Amino acid sequence: DKRADGRALKQLRPLTAEVNVLPPVVHGSAMFARGETMSLCLATLAPMEERQYMDNYTGSVNEKRFILHYNFPPFSVGDTGRFGGQNRREIGHGALAERSIAPVVPGEQEFPYAIRVSSEIMESNGSTSMASVCAGTMSLLAAGVPLKRPVAGISVGLVTEQNDQHEITSYKTLLDIIGSEDFYGDMDFKLCGTSEGVTGYQLDLKLPGIPLSILEEAIHVAKTGRTDVLKVMNEAIAAPAQMSPNAPRIETTKIPADRIGELIGPGGKNIKAIQAESGADINIEEDGTVHIYAAKQEGLDRALELVTRMFKTIEIGELYTGKIVSTTTFGAFMEVLPGKDGLIHISELAEGRACVGHGGEGDSDGVHEGDSVHHHACGPECGEGHVDEEEGQHLEYRIPGEFFLSHGHVENRPWVHVELQNGGEAFEEKNEAHYLQPAGGGAAAASGYDDEEKDKFSKGRPLVEVG
Repeated sequence: DKRADGRALKQLRPLTAEVNVLPPVVHGSAMFARGETMSLCLATLAPMEERQYMDNYTGSVNEKRFILHYNFPPFSVGDTGRFGGQNRREIGHGALAERSIAPVVPGEQEFPYAIRVSSEIMESNGSTSMASVCAGTMSLLAAGVPLKRPVAGISVGLVTEQNDQHEITSYKTLLDIIGSEDFYGDMDFKLCGTSEGVTGYQLDLKLPGIPLSILEEAIHVAKTGRTDVLKVMNEAIAAPAQMSPNAPRIETTKIPADRIGELIGPGGKNIKAIQAESGADINIEEDGTVHIYAAKQEGLDRALELVTRMFKTIEIGELYTGKIVSTTTFGAFMEVLPGKDGLIHISELAEGRACVGHGGEGDSDGVHEGDSVHHHACGPECGEGHVDEEEGQHLEYRIPGEFFLSHGHVENRPWVHVELQNGGEAFEEKNEAHYLQPAGGGAAAASGYDDEEKDKFSKGRPLVEVG
C-alpha cells in the first residue's frame, strides 16, 4: 500500500506553518506548506464602507464584507505563461476557500471591518485551495481578527477497480493527494472545518456515482487529517494576535436617530470639527449607529470622546473638566459638555465663603476665560441655589456633610493639598494657608499635611485629592 511518492495511504506530507512572514506594513500574513504545495496569504482590514458592492439582478447578495481572492501564477507549476485576470478555476478555488472560512468570521457588530484575504500560490502539487484555507485562517489571526475557531482543510482521493458492469470491486482512499493522484484517480474530495465540525466541502468525481459507505469513510479520513493539520497551525498561532499598528482603528457607538442632525451640525460644522481635531473619519447610519475610523488609536479615542460628550446629559455628582468660557460680576460659566455651560457662582469663589480667589474686580475672583477647571455638578438645590437657566444645573465640588468646594482645581496654578482639623480639606498656595468654611459651620484651621494627620482626620473615608 505504497503510493507514487512513497507515502502510506493515510499519511500526510510534511507540514510547515508560519505567520508574519512579510513586513508589518501588511496587516496580517501567513505561509502554509504541505509538501510541494504552498500558499502565502495576506489579510487586509478596512472600514466597512470599503466592502464589495455587487449589482445582483437575480436577488442574491449585493454586498460582501469578507472576500478571499485566489491567485495561481504560472511559476507555481514551473511555467512561464503570462499573467492575466482570474480564470474560472481560480475563481472557483477562491470561492471554496472563502465560504469555508466565512462561518467563523465574526459578525459586523463584533468586528466592524471589511476583510480581504489574498492567497498567492507559491508552489503547487495538489489541493492548493486547502492550503489557501489554512494560510488564510492564520493570516486572519495574525491580523487580529477574532475568529470563532481556526479552520483547516484537506483532500481525500479515491482509486477503484471495476468489473465489466462498472461496479466497484475494490477501492482505496488516499489522504492528501498529489497532482498525479488527482489526475489518474477517481475522486478529489475536499473537506474543511474546525475541531468542532465542517464549514465547507467540494466533491470532484469522475465516476457516475459512489456508495455512501465510501463517502463516509472519506469523511472520517479527512477529519483525522484535518486534526493533524490544525495541531501544526495552532503551534504557529492559536489565538488572534494584537492588531497591527498599521491597521485602521474602528469604534462603533449609538446615538438617538432623531438627533443625528445635532452631530452633523449646520452645513456639517460639528462633524467636520470633530474630524479635524481627531483626524478620524465618521460615518453615520440611519438608525443612529456611528462608525468612527482612525489610523491611530489616539485619534479614535479622541473622536469617540467628542461624539459621546455631545450626547451626554449633565449628571448630579459627576466630575467634569472644562474651560471657563465667560466671567461675570456674579460668577463664571464653565463649558461642562459641548454646547452646555454651567454657572460657578461668585459666592463659591469669594474669600471666606468657599475657596479664596486671586483675581481682581470683575474677573470672577481668580478664574479667567480659558482656565481649565475641574468641578462636580450639583443640583439646583445646592449652594445658594444659583443655576444655569438653560440647563438647570449648578456646578459645585461638594463633599457631603463636611464642606462645599466649588473651585476644585485650576490648572497651571500651584495648589497643594492639606488637611483640615475637622476632617475637611483645603488647598495651600505658595505656602499660604487658606481657610474654608465647613458645611456644618464653625472655624476650620489649616494644618500641615503628614501621614499622622492624614490617618487622623480621614479615617474611614477616601481622600479626595484634586490638587
